[in-house]
Amino acid sequence: MIKLLFSKGKTNFIITIDNKKVLYWDALEGHLWGGSIQYLPPCAETKRKIILSRNKIPMEFIQLIDISKKDYEEYLKCETDEQIKTFVLEDALSNGCVLEEERIE
Repeated sequence: MIKLLFSKGKTNFIITIDNKKVLYWDALEGHLWGGSIQYLPPCAETKRKIILSRNKIPMEFIQLIDISKKDYEEYLKCETDEQIKTFVLEDALSNGCVLEEERIE
């Protein structure tokens, strides 16, 4: 399992990569959701839970979990967690995030 702690502005968030699954967690989302949101591979149940929450979970999280076709194809090419880590780092850093800490468990 690989955990990457990022910051962007005043927000800190953690991306966890475990067995080719990419999970997202931040303090607000963790409080509302009760855990991490599965980002990759896409999980239809995640979007359904957000919609059925009656705005307890902000609809912005749907935009968070949407992934472009290009990014999804790039994810599918990754065969190991290390390759996925490289993919996630490139995406996060290109969006202005700062890597604060990396842990391998």
